[in-house]
This record gives sequence, C-alpha cells and structure tokens, in this order.
Amino acid sequence: MPYSGLAGIAIVSATILGASAAFPGLDHEEGLVGGRALDGDTIYNARITDASQRATGHIERIYLNESGQIEALKVFWRAGLMEQGFEFFQPIDRFSYNTDRNTLVADARIERMRDWARQDEIDEAANQGIPVDRVGSGVLNGSLVQTRNGQILGRVTDVIDDDQNRPAQLELISRETGPFLSRVERHLVPAHGAHWSASDRVITLPSPASA
Repeated sequence: MPYSGLAGIAIVSATILGASAAFPGLDHEEGLVGGRALDGDTIYNARITDASQRATGHIERIYLNESGQIEALKVFWRAGLMEQGFEFFQPIDRFSYNTDRNTLVADARIERMRDWARQDEIDEAANQGIPVDRVGSGVLNGSLVQTRNGQILGRVTDVIDDDQNRPAQLELISRETGPFLSRVERHLVPAHGAHWSASDRVITLPSPASA
C-alpha cells in the first residue's frame, strides 16, 4: 500500500484510539532539521506530532524574537476523541522537522507534555507565569521585569545563558527621571526562579531585586 494510504489509516487510528496507534515512517533521523531553521509558512503547513507520533496538534500562536525569528510555539494537542485536548507552550528548539514527511515532531510524548501543561497552569496561578527555563531567550528580550510586589525594574535587553543553555541572568535597562535629571542604567538580575507571562510579556522575579 502506498505511504499516503498508510499515513491516512494511522492518522484516523491515532485520532480514534489516542496513544494506541503510531504514525509510520518517522522513526529515523534522516531528513530531520532543527525547528529554528524553519519559516512561518513551513511550520503552518506542516503536520505536528509528539515524540511517539501518536498525538497530533495545531499551532495556536507563534512567538517571534526581536529579529523576527521563530522562538516558540503554543500548540493545541489532541490524542484521540476520548481524551481532552490541551494547549502547551514549547521553545522552537524542542521541535524537529522531517523534510520528507513535512512533519514537525516535538521532543516529548503526549503524556509528559500533558503533565507539563498541568504544571504550567499551577505556575500561572501561583507565580504570574511559567518558568523562564521553558522560554527561548529571544522571547524574553524586550519583556518588562518586575518583582513579586509589582515594582518595575526595567526591560530586558539581553539574556545570559548558563552552560546548559538556560537563562541565568537578565540584563535590564531602566530609566531614572527627575526635575533636573534623566539617565539610563543597565544592570543584571538573576533569572533563576523567574516566571514569564506570555500575555503581558512580563517577567516576575521570585523576590525583590535591586539594581
């Protein structure tokens, strides 16, 4: 049977049976490129699957950095008619693209992403956003930074990553104005424990920080 026929059967099976059926032909690394290399048109036209190729999704929102490059995706995932779908935010570096099958593949299985999505909801409610570790550094650039009590510290101009490519420090720019004074200052604040609100583009630090 031609591949297209097998793929059609697999898609129907995955939709109805959820995690009991897999997409064929994506279990090899040939033809895979990093998601960051893609443009918006390619991503929007690609099929999206989880790492097990048993769940499908569609893009709810694309996040761009200041250079206009794709930094992250919010995807609505579904794993069958009997399971409730959910939205989940992932940096673009956690996707690979199969050029042969025009398929965007996430780096985790649907079960793990569902757990992460639940944790995101808890973090959103308790900490005014999701951990900055889950956000591409380019997305953080330009965000306002505040303390937990709402004090605005400045706007992000650069993100300094650690040796595991996680945000370690945020470089901020702030402006101080007065009757006879106006000056711009740059300073660093630790990124550990900070949370990012996608809707407001605001980073909230875990405790008050000073310049």
